[in-house]
Amino acid sequence: MIANVSAADDAGNSAVISDGENAEEPDIPDLYFEDDFNVTLENINKYFPNGVLASNYSNCNLTFSGEFNNLGVLTISQRNVTIDGKNSLFINTVLDVAGSDVVLSNLSFVLNDSFYDNEFAAILVRADNVALNNINIDCIALEDTTAYGIYSSGTSRHPVDNLTIFNSTINFTGQNYNADVYNYALRMDYSRNAIVYNNTINTKLVLRGINFNTGRVASDSDYSLAVSAIYCDDLLFIGNDVTCDAIGRSFGFPTLDCFFMWGSNNAFILNNSFEMTDFFTYRGVDNYLYGLDIYSLANLTVANNDISINTTGGRLSAGAAYPIQLTGPLSNVTIVYNDLCSVSNGPNIGIYSSNSGGNTALYIMYNRINITGLAGEDSWALVAGIEGQDSNDIIMNNLIEVHSTGDVDENTNIYGISYSQSSPGDHSFDIINNTVLSDGFYSVYLESAVNSTITHNTLISYQDDIEDGHNGYKKGDGVHESEMSYNNLVFNEFDYNAQRANDIDSGYVFNYTAVENDRNLSNIIDASGIAGKRIFDIPNFNPLIRNDTIRHHTNGGAAANYQEDEDSDVPAGPVGPSIPDAGEGNSSSNIPSNGSNTGGNSSSVSPQQGNSTGGGDSPSVNPKPRDIPEGMILPGDSQNTVDNSTETNSSSEDKTEYVELPDTPDGDNGYVEDYNYHPRTPSNNQQSNKPINPANGNSTQNSGLNLRELLVAYVNSNTEGGENNVQSYGGRSQATNQTSSGPSVTGSDAAIGESKSTESSDSSAASSSSAGESNSGGTDSSTSKNAYELNDVVKTIKDNVALGIVLIILCLICLVVGYKRQKTN
Repeated sequence: MIANVSAADDAGNSAVISDGENAEEPDIPDLYFEDDFNVTLENINKYFPNGVLASNYSNCNLTFSGEFNNLGVLTISQRNVTIDGKNSLFINTVLDVAGSDVVLSNLSFVLNDSFYDNEFAAILVRADNVALNNINIDCIALEDTTAYGIYSSGTSRHPVDNLTIFNSTINFTGQNYNADVYNYALRMDYSRNAIVYNNTINTKLVLRGINFNTGRVASDSDYSLAVSAIYCDDLLFIGNDVTCDAIGRSFGFPTLDCFFMWGSNNAFILNNSFEMTDFFTYRGVDNYLYGLDIYSLANLTVANNDISINTTGGRLSAGAAYPIQLTGPLSNVTIVYNDLCSVSNGPNIGIYSSNSGGNTALYIMYNRINITGLAGEDSWALVAGIEGQDSNDIIMNNLIEVHSTGDVDENTNIYGISYSQSSPGDHSFDIINNTVLSDGFYSVYLESAVNSTITHNTLISYQDDIEDGHNGYKKGDGVHESEMSYNNLVFNEFDYNAQRANDIDSGYVFNYTAVENDRNLSNIIDASGIAGKRIFDIPNFNPLIRNDTIRHHTNGGAAANYQEDEDSDVPAGPVGPSIPDAGEGNSSSNIPSNGSNTGGNSSSVSPQQGNSTGGGDSPSVNPKPRDIPEGMILPGDSQNTVDNSTETNSSSEDKTEYVELPDTPDGDNGYVEDYNYHPRTPSNNQQSNKPINPANGNSTQNSGLNLRELLVAYVNSNTEGGENNVQSYGGRSQATNQTSSGPSVTGSDAAIGESKSTESSDSSAASSSSAGESNSGGTDSSTSKNAYELNDVVKTIKDNVALGIVLIILCLICLVVGYKRQKTN
């Protein structure tokens, strides 16, 4: 909104301009409400007299255009000011933001000078609610001079609140080779509720010794680092890309940090990339590099970060290249889902934590850690994924890989997880379900521990002579009280990969994934509402064989070994071999079966069987087909029939047992009322190896029938050609009237042509006969059709349907004509 604007001429006379016309001078102080002012090098003194924004330019927008060279410090002391510099460049010109609610956008700085009167910063922030958007800073510090890219300078009495830095780039080079001065790309002191989001910070720095004059590690202890956060409660550091390259080193303990944090509670470090390199330091020379260096805080979450360190430096028992270092007191610190990688020629640890400054409690879970260093027998010559010198740690579900650049034996300090270097107090750990790939012999080593659990950790060792077993945890000489440890497995790397691949020649590998019932489907069928008997499901049942049986082989051989579970009503499927899982305890294997069963509780799904459970035996995922029922002749076989109804010799070598279909309630002592899904066992007065006829209990076995004859018989069993009118359920038939005998299985014409006997009255029979004559051209309806005669019936039905369709069309035409006539009249 453009309103009244006050302006002053060269003589200092002021006037009010309203909509472009002169007006009287107001009685109140001059106020500026215009939205946008264009600032150039020529008129900058108008807006920044003596380098300070004039008091009458609050609540306004300033657009900077062009280059601003060697202007020193420009102070923005007014509130609610927005400065935009899309087409500007600040050369050795810096900003001091002293007013609140200020927004700086699209500004570029090129600096190679020192600005002691701006606390050595390109942008100094001293007020609340400041936002820095799309800021680009290229800063080369003068040699042995303090310099900062951005410095948020709060104090304990006057903290800076709600600083926001986003979408910005800082390229910073420090040169403090000889003097104890500070070179930071981003420094934040006492900056509460700060948000640092989606920025790129590239630094080239000198490794400097630590300032021990403070008495302890504090805000001024490190001289060189990329990012610093001191007493920045509720900090959000998210989605930033930070690189830190060493370009020189000093004497003492040459140290370099990528991110330094002290006393910042309730902070989040999420989704960032931190990368450090030091190829300036030679092998055999110690250096000290830290990705995240964290001290004295509570409630910190470090998640989904990529942190990598690469250096040629380091020597035996001296040096560090730690992606994460933490020093107490610390509470409720969570480190999850990070990728940590470090390579050096000295001691190296992925996550190093110590309670030397106070009690520490950490949660370290779901991290991927890859560490290479020089391990030795001295406790300081340590290479480990995690070294927890803590009061209480929970370390679970991490994937860790550790390597040593030197030789390794059983006494070498190389571990996945360890407490190797003594620190004060008691130490309690829950170390569970971690996987370690290592050049060493142990996944976990604890010098001492109380009230600790170390279970289900797996070591995959690259040592050729290591023996598989359960000795992956090594105890130190300290006190171990109330400690529980078990199932810490050890595998040789070659054997482990061979077992997983199941093919050591690197040929084709079949990876089987077990079927999951992800839609909570059930194979339990409730057929209680269907008329007829519920017949249990038999694999590969042939509906053309009325007395088909389950062949229960007890003598092994080539046939599938079908067994009935003694504890289940469901017939068990074929029992096949399975491969043991790599671990113990409850497990679910997704590796194809080719070995013996394990002793653990495992399960896999058989295609024929559906769901299955067991106490250690896993059904095969590829069951063999069952045998073809006796008496059935396949196409191409001889058509000669063999009578199998003769009772076999009880001393026969054939141990095949027949389990019968459910019988009908006909009083033959072979009837079983229970229709559950299990085979019926014949009663004691029946031969156990002879099937029972459902009609009379006598032994019958179908003679050899070819497929066509069986099909004709099956079709006729569902017509009125046999002696029974039947209903078929799943290939089985149930009579709907009482007759003296069942329909002929052989399908002979005599049986098909017989008149059916009913209990209906003569009148109903006569009316049925009359209807049959009128509908079939005089053919007696009591005479049923052969299967091959059904075509005539079908043809008659088709002709009647066609005639009906023609009549319907004629009626529709008549209706349309009548409607049009009525409409015309």
